[in-house]
Amino acid sequence: MAPLRSGAFHRAIAVMLVALAGLVAAVALARNHGAAEAGLLVGLLGTSALVARLLLRDLRAHPAKLPRPQPIARAEHEKILIASLLPVWPR
Repeated sequence: MAPLRSGAFHRAIAVMLVALAGLVAAVALARNHGAAEAGLLVGLLGTSALVARLLLRDLRAHPAKLPRPQPIARAEHEKILIASLLPVWPR
């Protein structure tokens, strides 16, 4: 079950990194006034927007598929709690 959870985590991290790259490019575009730099930064913004859209679509298409939590009977819950509180004796 671990690969399914980690896959969604890594896809979300990839989206965040691309969004951060777009933010950095937008701030650089606001600070630069040269035509060549502005053209390059606009291209970088467009590329990061396209990649972010593709990554978001992939993230939505593959949910985490986590199992639903199952209720534990009270007696079973008490056994688990007591077992975790008792010291482990050698057999």
